[in-house]
Amino acid sequence: MIDLKVITSKIQSIDRDPWMKKELAIGFDVGGTHIRGAIVSHDGCVLERFRRQTPTGGHPDLLIPILVDCTTVFRKQYDVLSGIGIGAPGPLRAGEGIVSHMPNLEGWRDFALQDTLSRETGLPVVLINDADAGAIGEHLAGAARDCPLFAYLTLGTGLGSAIVSRGKVWTGSRGFSNEWGHIPVFPDSGVCSCGHPGHAEAFLSTRFILNEYGLEAMGGSPAGISSPVTVSDVFDRDRTGDKVAAGIIDRYGSALGRLIATIAIALDVDWFILGGGISASCDRLMPLIMEAIRWWGFPPLTDGLTIRRGALGDDAGLIGAASLVMHRKIRDSSS
Repeated sequence: MIDLKVITSKIQSIDRDPWMKKELAIGFDVGGTHIRGAIVSHDGCVLERFRRQTPTGGHPDLLIPILVDCTTVFRKQYDVLSGIGIGAPGPLRAGEGIVSHMPNLEGWRDFALQDTLSRETGLPVVLINDADAGAIGEHLAGAARDCPLFAYLTLGTGLGSAIVSRGKVWTGSRGFSNEWGHIPVFPDSGVCSCGHPGHAEAFLSTRFILNEYGLEAMGGSPAGISSPVTVSDVFDRDRTGDKVAAGIIDRYGSALGRLIATIAIALDVDWFILGGGISASCDRLMPLIMEAIRWWGFPPLTDGLTIRRGALGDDAGLIGAASLVMHRKIRDSSS
C-alpha cells in the first residue's frame, strides 16, 4: 500500500520548516493522448507546466526523449529537484519500476521505465499507476481531501481507477489492483484495447466515442482514425442537438453508472471522484450515471452515493506523482 498520512503530515508541517518550501520535484503523467509534466513544490503547488501530444503509437523510443527533454528544461529553471515521479497507465510492477503493459501504447511490455528515465536524466525516479497518482493528488489537495474511503476514476483515452482507504492507496498483492477498466461487465460491448471483449473500457474510452461517432455519423469511417473530429467535438455537437452524438454520450454515461454501481456493491465504497478529460462534462453525464445506478444498483450499497468531479483537473496526477518522489518512504509493501 501507499500510505498518504506521511505525505499529509509533511504538508501540514510546511510552515514550521522553511527549508522544505524549497524542495521541488517533477511530476509526469503519461497518457495515450498527451504527456504532461510539472514542477511541484513540497506543499503541492504547481509552479510550471509542460504538455505535449503523445507521439503516434507512443513507443518508448519516441516518448522517453520527450520526458528527458522536458526534464532538461525544468532543471535549467529550477536547481533544487528531488527527482521525478511518473504516473503511467497500468498494469505496472511499480515496486520494480517496470511497465508490464500499456494497452493504449505500443512497445511497453515489461519495460523498465523507472531505471531508463533515471539513467537518462541522472535523477531518482518513482513509478506509479497514473490513477493512483491522481487519487493521491485529490486526497492531498483536491476534492477528496481528508476523505477516508473513496474510489477515483479517470475518464480519458482509457479508464483508470484507484481506491484510497484509511489514508492508503490499495495496490494489491502484485500492484495490479483496481484495473476496473478490464472488469467484464458489458457482454454486449465490443473489444477492449487489451484485446478481450466485454470489458468496461470497451465503452469507457475515447476510442469508443470517436469510433462510434464515425460509424454512425460519418458514413462508416471511424472518426478517431480518418477525421479531425475530437471527443470535445462530439460533446459540443451533442449540445447543439446532434442526435448521434447524444446517443453515444448516453451510452457512455450509462456504462459509467453501471460500473460505479458494480464497484460500490463489490467494495462498499460510497464516495467517487471523477478525473480525466471527459470529467469536464460531468454536468451532462451525471443524470445518466445516477439513472444507471438506480437501475443496476443494490439499494443498501448504492443509495446515497457521493459522486464528484475532481477539483485539480490535469494537475491531480502530477501533484500525486511528484509528492511520492519527495517522500519515497511512504511506498510500503502491498498488504
